[in-house]
Amino acid sequence: MKIERRPSIHDSKSPSPEKQQTGLTSDEPDDDCDNNEYLDKTPNNDQSKKSFTEKFMNIINHTEFRQESLLPLRNNTTIQNNNNIYVGVIVMVFGMVAYSISSQTTTTQTTTTQTAKIACNYQDLEREYNHLNSDVWTSLQCGTENILNKVSHKSANYLFIYNKNKTNEVQHMVKKIAQRTSKCFNDSQELIEMNATYFNSKEVIEDYGKIIEWCKKKIEDSNVILIGNLNEVPAEAAESLHVICDTENPIRKDLVVFLTLEVPVIKNEEEVQAITEETLNKMWGPKLPDPILQPLITRVTDSVMNV
Repeated sequence: MKIERRPSIHDSKSPSPEKQQTGLTSDEPDDDCDNNEYLDKTPNNDQSKKSFTEKFMNIINHTEFRQESLLPLRNNTTIQNNNNIYVGVIVMVFGMVAYSISSQTTTTQTTTTQTAKIACNYQDLEREYNHLNSDVWTSLQCGTENILNKVSHKSANYLFIYNKNKTNEVQHMVKKIAQRTSKCFNDSQELIEMNATYFNSKEVIEDYGKIIEWCKKKIEDSNVILIGNLNEVPAEAAESLHVICDTENPIRKDLVVFLTLEVPVIKNEEEVQAITEETLNKMWGPKLPDPILQPLITRVTDSVMNV
């Protein structure tokens, strides 16, 4: 069991919230600002019990209102220099306090605004169909969750290929996978199913745009489409898949399309992509010119799963 994929944004791992750095470190202000020459003039009783505000006001009062008493001891230049030092220390202390508060606020806001990741769980189906390669389930989960969590703004296509003796089993399995995916978007959402009847009507064969318009109306209320058995889709109607399976410019950005295709027995897993494209070439090639056919096949085989 192997998945053959073209380069796609759906290969990326589903998103997980980044860890936030909550530890903050701030330096304590240096209170060692004493001047020995002032000790005999400055009261020092109960200094250790004073609040930050009282200490701040003492510094201001000390520098402004006692300058006259210091004039005999110092010249004006020395006093001015000391004043500048005090002002610088005060500005630095308040700057550190403001930065600490700002950092804590920013961290709190960032943590609060994180949104929980939306998950899409296929574990019960993986247990039921345990013969499938685990890459199948990883690809489905990552691709769907990337769309659910807005990591990807493109739609996704999954083409399940199988041998003739597995037709009923695979059709049933893919339908259950598609239904589960639909519920991941909205628990009350219904799966859009399109079988050969839709593509073989006379009006669609004459104008494949009709099925595109029908599909656009349906996906207003649903994110998931299942197109079973491409082998029965005529070339004229298959052109509608140009639009439905366009992941670059999707008809709905959060759309997931499941398709199934019967192919010859594949003996070498490395031939999965080549045999799938060859099968589609034989089906639609006789009626579609190559410039139309090849881009169509590229879109339909965006992600091939051999089951």
